[in-house]
Amino acid sequence: ILQALDDEGLRERTIIVFLSDNGIAVPFAKSNCYLASTRTPLIVSWPGRVKAGSVERDHFVSAVDLLPTVLDALGKPVPAGLHGSSFLPLLQ
Repeated sequence: ILQALDDEGLRERTIIVFLSDNGIAVPFAKSNCYLASTRTPLIVSWPGRVKAGSVERDHFVSAVDLLPTVLDALGKPVPAGLHGSSFLPLLQ
């Protein structure tokens, strides 16, 4: 994907988000507040905006926050009543 973006000259204007799941709902998995439930990979690459290699461990974000964040990054309004909150300030 990155090579294709580079080939098309789009890499510098593209926000790439990688989000993983935490697996099946067994003890200490996604149905409680243990670390295995709340810690899943979320990687954001946005050249010129997100410092490469930076890590944020102090705030809790969720997949429901992705849409408000992308809308905020694009300078678009977030519809009223939409679940989630923008974590754009954390990326910047």
